[in-house]
Amino acid sequence: MVQILDGRSVSKKILQEVKDKVAKAGFPVKLATIYNEENEGSKMYVGMKIRRATFAGLISVEYKVDNSWKTDDILRLLSKLNMDSSICGILVQSPLGDGIDESKIFNAIDPLKDADGLSAFNQGLLFENAKENYIVPATPAGVITLLEAYHYQFAAKNALVIGRSVLFGRPMSVLLTNRDMTVTLAHSKTPVDQLRQFAKRADLIVVAIGKANWFQFTDLKKDVVVIDVGANKLNGHATGDVDFEKVSPHVSQITPVPGGVGPMTIATLIKHTFDLAVFHKESKNNEKSSCDSNW
Repeated sequence: MVQILDGRSVSKKILQEVKDKVAKAGFPVKLATIYNEENEGSKMYVGMKIRRATFAGLISVEYKVDNSWKTDDILRLLSKLNMDSSICGILVQSPLGDGIDESKIFNAIDPLKDADGLSAFNQGLLFENAKENYIVPATPAGVITLLEAYHYQFAAKNALVIGRSVLFGRPMSVLLTNRDMTVTLAHSKTPVDQLRQFAKRADLIVVAIGKANWFQFTDLKKDVVVIDVGANKLNGHATGDVDFEKVSPHVSQITPVPGGVGPMTIATLIKHTFDLAVFHKESKNNEKSSCDSNW
């Protein structure tokens, strides 16, 4: 019988751990979030993040933009937040709007306030498999944490990551490579016949294609684990990229939507913000600025 990987229960444990640490820390932990208030999906998702951040004892401040904002407007806002010593972490919720150069936006975040780990600086450290501390992109990191909570053994297995976005697919493939998996990174241009063969050989399949019920392969290894990163709306209901009803009888473990990867992403963001707050506090105590320190 298939085992459901319960992201809600694992994320609750992470949030409680952060809450306990914040209570003992004795200093404020502030997360700044920039999002487009005209995007209903962003409003809903940011609302969930803020509620969980508040539960964990963080101070949340919102910076709402709309479709009239330009890239330079958001860059000026980010510059102020980077300089604000009271802010420990910055989150930019994509999408910000048509015409916004989100690559410029993500890379303008101070890497030492980059709660989502999406700046080129932090992603470069990930690709290098650097030994020093750095923030790993939150959603891939949440996937790893969820698998580890269920004692998944990574080394010497085959992984298939479907989706090559800079926000998820590429960093996910590197995280798995760094854990000694042999990784295939597929995408929308991968021929279906090839994709079917890749899936048939995989021990771990991670799907992030952005299309409801898109993954429907059933000729899979009986002990394969399937991670669904999709967040779609279908007939008014949250739906993943994996056709859960069709695929789940053929796998050993699978994440649900909702209740799988989503809660893990939020809990990871909040944990990252606390970790950054601790670093900034220690740097201040050592009379070092973030620009002069290696976290």
